[in-house]
This record gives sequence, structure tokens and C-alpha cells, in this order.
Amino acid sequence: MRAWTVGTVILVLTVVLVSSASPRVGVEPHTLPADPQVVVAHEKEESACGDALLSDLAKKIEGENLDDNLRVLQPYATPCSGNAEYHAIRGHALENGGDWPNAAKEMNAAIKLDPQRPNFFFRLAQILYKNGDLGGSRFILERANRDFPEELWAYLFLATVNRDLGSVNEAEQVLSRAVTKWPLNPEVHILLGNILSGTNQHSRALAEFKKALDINPTLPQAYLFYGIELDKLEQTQDALRALTECVRLAPQMPNSHYYLGTVLLKTHETAKAVEQLQTAIDIDPQYALAYFQLGKAYRKLGDRRRAEESTQKYGLLSAQQKSEDAERGKRFREGLTGAEQHF
Repeated sequence: MRAWTVGTVILVLTVVLVSSASPRVGVEPHTLPADPQVVVAHEKEESACGDALLSDLAKKIEGENLDDNLRVLQPYATPCSGNAEYHAIRGHALENGGDWPNAAKEMNAAIKLDPQRPNFFFRLAQILYKNGDLGGSRFILERANRDFPEELWAYLFLATVNRDLGSVNEAEQVLSRAVTKWPLNPEVHILLGNILSGTNQHSRALAEFKKALDINPTLPQAYLFYGIELDKLEQTQDALRALTECVRLAPQMPNSHYYLGTVLLKTHETAKAVEQLQTAIDIDPQYALAYFQLGKAYRKLGDRRRAEESTQKYGLLSAQQKSEDAERGKRFREGLTGAEQHF
């Protein structure tokens, strides 16, 4: 599961990591009082909603304090109501503040006002995807893929969503088109390899990961998936070499330590496995599966207390994360009540 998360993050290029913050539903930004200083600062703008103003507003809302950001934007809600970039800026502020439903609505408004901006489609699809609306995300991405055929991310993101929805053939078809257009792009080959691996086409998957490494031999994600696939094919020593190289190239990537630890467990290098799994947890304390594997390792070492502690931690984190994901999706759907479904 964690490997898929990394693949998704890489292969949609600039996708922001899924926030753990719960969405704020029911925020009524237009009721916030205007900040007089902000109003005065822009009284002399030549245009009511010109590029200089929008650029200034974008810089002012980089923080995560939602109320402050909306207060900055509030005075321009009326004069900028027909400006796509203004709605995109509001969407960014709402997204930063964890108000995912209203962020989605703002990005939808931006697309309606200016449907020629591919980054608007990307951001809306990203918000929907993060909050579990895979159908809505696919709808947006299919349109982006059709309207912007030269945007690589549209192929990669659409393939990712199709895969997650179980539409493997559609995902492979999208990536086949991408490979034709960008044969020397390693991310295309990595995601295609993931799709093939998920349908047990391991030899073909391995070949795709190898192509990615041939194109870019310093790409840690390619070594990660190559090592995972080699392990599936019981080529253990080759898997260890690939995953060790991944750790060397990306020492702060928790997945590299996790998968190296799992393979070390298989080769009975248990103490080394504990070290790698603990490193994965140190980097990402919420890494539930790492606790599970760490429990197995401690059990092999005869440390029953630590084995039990790790296994219990795995159970707690797994239950908590499932509950949070379900609640986030529920609140997101509720927050979209009254909005167009699938935009």
C-alpha cells in the first residue's frame, strides 16, 4: 500500500502529500470582516482585479491560517467574482486551511471561467482524489487528457485513478499512449510497471522498471519498485542490491527502508531488518505496516515485549487511519452537498 502511495506522488509529478487534517466543512468565508489595511493598500489599483493585485494576494495567503487568508481575500470577492485566477487563489487558501469541499468548489468555478488552464484541472482532480472521490477525479482527468493532450501529468494521473478504481485495462491504454509520446520519460515506465505488477505480469513489470533505470540510473523510485518486483520473483539478492541503492539515493524515503527491512527479514538478517524498519518509523511515525513487520522481527529475536508493543501499535494506527479516511471522505461529500456532482 505504501509503495502505491509513493508511486502516485511521483508519477503525478507535483501532487502534494495527502493532508492528515480533517476538512473544515461549513465555513462561510464571505461573512468574515474585511481587513481595513488590506483594503487601503489596494485602493489605488488601476484595475479592480488586475494581475498585480492577484499576484500580491497569492503571496499573502501562503500560510495555513484559514481565517486570516480569507480575511485578506474578502474585500475582492465582488470585483473579482468573474476572475478565474482569483477563484484559484481562494481555492489554494481553502485547501491550505483544510476546507476541502469549498476548495473544490472554488477550483470548479475557476475552470468554468477559464477552461484553458490545465493547472486548474490538475488541482481540482487532486483535491477530489485526496478526499476519496475517485469518480469525480477521473471525470476531471478524462476531460484534461482530452483537452490537453500534451500534458504528461494528465496521462499519469488518469492512469493512477483508473488503477485505483480497478479499471486496469483503461489505465494500461492511457499509459501506452503516454509511452508513445514520451518514450524516454522514466515516470511513464514506472507507473506502467506498477499497473502490470498489479495484474501479476511480473516479467513485463520488471522490464518497465529496468527501462526507467536505463533512462535515469539515479532515480530512487525506480530502484524501489525494481527491488520490490525482484523480491516478488524471488530474486532476493538482486532485490537487496536494488533496495540498498534506493536507501543510498533517498535516505529520507521511509518506503526504501521499509522494503529493504522486509527483504532482510526473509534472508534472516533480523538485526539489520530491525534497523531499517525502525528507521522507516523514525521518518514516518504513522507508518503502520512498518510496526507490523517490526513486531515480526522482534518475535524472531525473542523479544516478546517489543514484539507485542509493535503489533499493538500497528493495530491502533491501522484502525485510526481507516477511521480518519472514512470520516474525511464522509465530511468531504457532505461539504459538497448542493454542488454539481462530478463537476
